Amino acid sequence: MTELVMLMHKTNSEKLLSIENLKTHFYSREGTIKAVDGVSLNIFRGTTVGLVGETGSGKTTVALSILRLIPHLLRTRSAVRSIPLLHRTRSQVFKIVPEVVSTGEIVDGKILFKERDLLELSEEEMREIRGREISMIFQDPIASMHPMMMIGYQVGEPKGAHEKIRRERIREIVLEYLGKVQLADAKKRYYHDPYRFSGGEGQRIMIAMALMCNPSLLIADEPTKSLDVLVQRQVLEVIKRMKREFDFSMLLMTHDLGVVAEMSDYVGVMYAGKLVEYGDVLTIFKKPTHPYTKALLGSVLRIDRKTKIEGIPGSSPDPCNLPKGCRFHPRCKYSQKICREEEPEPVEIEPCHLVACSRAHNI
Repeated sequence: MTELVMLMHKTNSEKLLSIENLKTHFYSREGTIKAVDGVSLNIFRGTTVGLVGETGSGKTTVALSILRLIPHLLRTRSAVRSIPLLHRTRSQVFKIVPEVVSTGEIVDGKILFKERDLLELSEEEMREIRGREISMIFQDPIASMHPMMMIGYQVGEPKGAHEKIRRERIREIVLEYLGKVQLADAKKRYYHDPYRFSGGEGQRIMIAMALMCNPSLLIADEPTKSLDVLVQRQVLEVIKRMKREFDFSMLLMTHDLGVVAEMSDYVGVMYAGKLVEYGDVLTIFKKPTHPYTKALLGSVLRIDRKTKIEGIPGSSPDPCNLPKGCRFHPRCKYSQKICREEEPEPVEIEPCHLVACSRAHNI
């Protein structure tokens, strides 16, 4: 697997991030969920790598693993507990308490950022990297902000956390960055709470917050999710303009293949925690090889194609009960006996084009 990492790019660019055989699992009462299971990926300076795949394929988990936020993720639910007789009042018999039902852990692999393994750093050292060297745009920007805190303070928080700078100067920088992302009436709305902003405005605010410390790597998790097409275009133009200005690398996760085609230099296709195909954007869109990649592209409505949209039969596998062999074989029309028995390893079928399929050379 390590040798394959080196094949994923053959350029003279400087390597910024290298993920090697990353495995991130979640533990629940139903069993172990292998959200990311042996993913290897390289990101070079100035390039954009897009990750695509269905919901639950592991894209967001890869991003959170890079920032080492997985151990802090706890899925809870409300549970009713009886209060002991000696401690209850006349009107109090039960109480509702949070109950942990799922926890996460990075169990294996390496995440090399500027030649430092992030998985070996202390929590204090990671806090120096989060927001300063690596920033993230989350799926739902408004929900990711503090609901009772004005957006101006929240946008400037990374600057105050990583640099010793006066509050007045931070406010000037925040207004400058809100102007860069073209937030209307920034001076007045600096004092507004998040609920007063639309989804598109929330994305602009989140972009400004992510770029406050001029990071080397920006992780964008579904930056156009739940936005109408006009606002999507505006947000993408802001990201492209800011990328030219700040010259950062980007890891982009999205379901929208059109966004990937426009924004990415390289594309990785994920399915059930595995990276099933990887290559430059032209290769993936012009010569897809893995059946899942072909099915994804065949599910997109295009005005230049008159063939019927087939879609992908079935649904993603139960993460606690993954099928033997290739994880896509129950839904694959090319499936044969070898697919049901052996799990395929990524192989380079062309320069910089990796495919994890036992039948990659004859379909």
